[in-house]
Amino acid sequence: MLGGLCRATFFDSRPWCLWPRNLRGRLITIPSRAAHSDGFFKANKVKQATSDEKTAVEALIRRPGILNLQSYYEEVLERAPANRARFRGFSIMNKNCKRSFEQLDQLSVCEPVLGSFVEARNSAGEVVCGIVTSVAFGRFQKDLDSIEIITPDAGFELIRPSTISFHIYALFSSDEIAKRVEQADPRGFRLLKQGIVEFIDQTQSLVKETNPIAVYSAPLVSNKNRMISPKLGEVARFLDQMYIDKTFSPYKHYFGAHLMMNNNPHLWKVSSKPMFLAPGEFSDRLTLYQSLPLTLMKSIGKARSLNSEKLQRFRDSLQSALTMDKESPEYIEMVNRLGSDYFGHMIDLLRYYVAYPHPNLEDDVTSIVGVKMSPTMIQQMLRSSGFFSRMDKTPLSDLYLRDQNSLVFTPELSSAEIDYFKHVRAFLRAENALTSCKDLKVIGFKSRKMEKLDLPSHTDLAISVEDLGMNKWKLNVHVPDVASFYSPRSDRLSHIKWGYLKDFETYDGDSFFFSKQIVRDMSFKEGGPPKECMTLSVIFDPESSTPWIQPDVEIRPDVIESLTIVDANDLQSAYEKTSRISKLFAHSSQSEETLMKLRMIMESHRRHRQDQGWLNVNMSEILSSKDEYLDKVFEDHKEQLGLLTGELAAFFAHKEAVPLLHSSQEKVSIVEQDGETDGIQIRSGTPFVPSYTATSYDHFLLDGGFSGPISITSYVAALRLLNVPEFGLMDTKKPLKPLISLGLHYGYSEFAKPMRSYESLLNQYQLLKIAHRSYMSQHHEFKHNYLYYTGHLSDAPSKLPGIADLGQGQWAVSFSRRQAANYITRESRRFHVLQGLEGQLDLKFAAEAQRILPQTPADSLDLTFFKCFILESESYPKLAKGYCVNLGIEVEILLSPGPEVVIGDRLICSEIIYLNAIENRIVLR
Repeated sequence: MLGGLCRATFFDSRPWCLWPRNLRGRLITIPSRAAHSDGFFKANKVKQATSDEKTAVEALIRRPGILNLQSYYEEVLERAPANRARFRGFSIMNKNCKRSFEQLDQLSVCEPVLGSFVEARNSAGEVVCGIVTSVAFGRFQKDLDSIEIITPDAGFELIRPSTISFHIYALFSSDEIAKRVEQADPRGFRLLKQGIVEFIDQTQSLVKETNPIAVYSAPLVSNKNRMISPKLGEVARFLDQMYIDKTFSPYKHYFGAHLMMNNNPHLWKVSSKPMFLAPGEFSDRLTLYQSLPLTLMKSIGKARSLNSEKLQRFRDSLQSALTMDKESPEYIEMVNRLGSDYFGHMIDLLRYYVAYPHPNLEDDVTSIVGVKMSPTMIQQMLRSSGFFSRMDKTPLSDLYLRDQNSLVFTPELSSAEIDYFKHVRAFLRAENALTSCKDLKVIGFKSRKMEKLDLPSHTDLAISVEDLGMNKWKLNVHVPDVASFYSPRSDRLSHIKWGYLKDFETYDGDSFFFSKQIVRDMSFKEGGPPKECMTLSVIFDPESSTPWIQPDVEIRPDVIESLTIVDANDLQSAYEKTSRISKLFAHSSQSEETLMKLRMIMESHRRHRQDQGWLNVNMSEILSSKDEYLDKVFEDHKEQLGLLTGELAAFFAHKEAVPLLHSSQEKVSIVEQDGETDGIQIRSGTPFVPSYTATSYDHFLLDGGFSGPISITSYVAALRLLNVPEFGLMDTKKPLKPLISLGLHYGYSEFAKPMRSYESLLNQYQLLKIAHRSYMSQHHEFKHNYLYYTGHLSDAPSKLPGIADLGQGQWAVSFSRRQAANYITRESRRFHVLQGLEGQLDLKFAAEAQRILPQTPADSLDLTFFKCFILESESYPKLAKGYCVNLGIEVEILLSPGPEVVIGDRLICSEIIYLNAIENRIVLR
């Protein structure tokens, strides 16, 4: 009798006033489940450490979502009476239990109500199931935010809504439940128990009759070795089609699918998934079922089929491989034996566990190696034995797969943004910060390319040098502000854009990417009116020994006027005056003085590059050439200036935490056997600026969210088109070894040529956004609309309820909203990206499963191939960080055997081996 007082004990956890009115003063004697021996529950309870173990043993709790429910439900049936045929539990079932699967999918996300069937965990962490007899009492006290259920053994439990792992809405009649609870009749409680047991019994029969392998392979894309997240209803539909047993359908198939997924942890990964109820509110009571790759499933099955003798033989062979000479015939024989089909599956499982340390695999891995080891230790063991390199084939190169039509570019600038650009310049004019407001000599360089377009009085490159005092100068490089008026997606560029991307040819073969009309309108004209431009400025100290270590770089919208174009003769005159002493004794025009200062700056930069071992042009050597090469010197000088400004632009981007991509070059002398140099070989060198990580991409989103236009993605996508064959830098007969990694094809980021190429336009557009962001963050006048004008929330109306318009006037109000501020954070955006990817896979896996072979490669392009750039290659174990062009976020990449990857390498991953929006993690291979 004392063992059956569980009802009274249960009510001790609540105030007496909260008992059901009809039960106050009553004592209900119901058999307690504590009287039964439940090995499953014991295994899931917290391990109580003894006094000797307190410092050495940690308390272990099995994680939610990876519990095997088979023992629990089998024990429920064992405790039930044998004469189940006499049960009349169906009499309290919902009359409308023949709902469709579509209705079931919708109802499963509803809040539990009276009569709902739920599976959850109680306060002790034990799995319980039952019928809801009382909904949540309230949300003001922790103990009251609970749901009361009656379990199959007729005991009552309090559960939290957040612990529910399975739910069928209103499975039993709410009127019948309310009547029996109100009457507190033991016979009524027994009838409730009969209904639960009958439901479990029929479902278990379905599970036993079903081949889980067939259930796995049929509704999923089993021929694709990737993880996807199917909906529970999809598997239930498949069961309903395979087994024509309509008794209590579709609920039985729905619950059966849940049991099969939980009872086969090597086939499914089960975890909780939040469900958004309202803006700012979500519940984690839903369960996510994620299928593991088919190859992993086969490897686990093979590994589990090996007896103890074979396992010991495998361990001995693995131990021997650790100490053997890697060149010996014995070692080669050992590798062949371990790499065969006999033991190959165990090697595959260990390799997979390194990159995918799933909790459900821990026991299998321990049984293989004979001792519990961490993924890091296993990786070290496999690497030492020589088996870690036995990965699958190398990921595809983007040289074989390019989809130019998938590029997404920034939209045309709106009139509000153009007006805002003018407002920025007006603000700078008021502060006397524009070049046109200062008494500076602005000189432009004569261009042979302009002459080809019959524009001899125009130029696309100008400079000015400002004397700051204290023996410091400021070098200003002015280039046409093309990106403020012609965005990369401009319709006015469409007729030439795709031709350039296809053929990589400009007008006249060696001129400008833009048409003559655009070049004339955007370039600088000598003696013309004030011209809007982009200006890069750097402070230079001639007396400093290291002026280029941490230069002070600024990029800003600007206006210039009173331009004077110089030619090669002016440049020669300035170069002949090689020192300040010569300047004192020779008359120099303002243009020559500016060029002399420029020459000193360029020579200082050249020496710095020489000290660093980077390739540069020695101007003094070229000047000693014949006079007919002076015109060539002039062009080379502009190339040097472009190199300088490209590196400074990269510094500026790094300071602003924006990945303006850049790489430098170094020269390598080819020395013959007699000691003489026989030429110079150019190869990629160490990046001039510190390595970028994907954090830069996530923190600075130039435009929109993951599904909208992102200009940084467009920039990287454009660089993806600059692969090796277009420039003839790779012999296709030899193994793939691109000579171009990441960056523009000249080896540095071009700032001084915004009209020469499409990628330079993209580069300037990005820098323009950076400059505006910089000014808006520094000046109070611009802070209220900073995020709007940088484009962070351009597609927010579709993502954030209640934000219909993000105009300039409304943004000051919208910015204060918590959900808007949360949306632009890295965590929130990344979650939406991964959740969107999960949803995409959910919607398309059914169609993919029915397709035997894809009709065209493009059919599965979005699901199969992910274009990535390596950002960090030192991650351990063998996981590199990369930027995925398709997703616009940081990803982890499981590397395959072959040459070591470096920052900037381009890979195409064809498989998702791990995807979890809750953990904010995605691993590609």
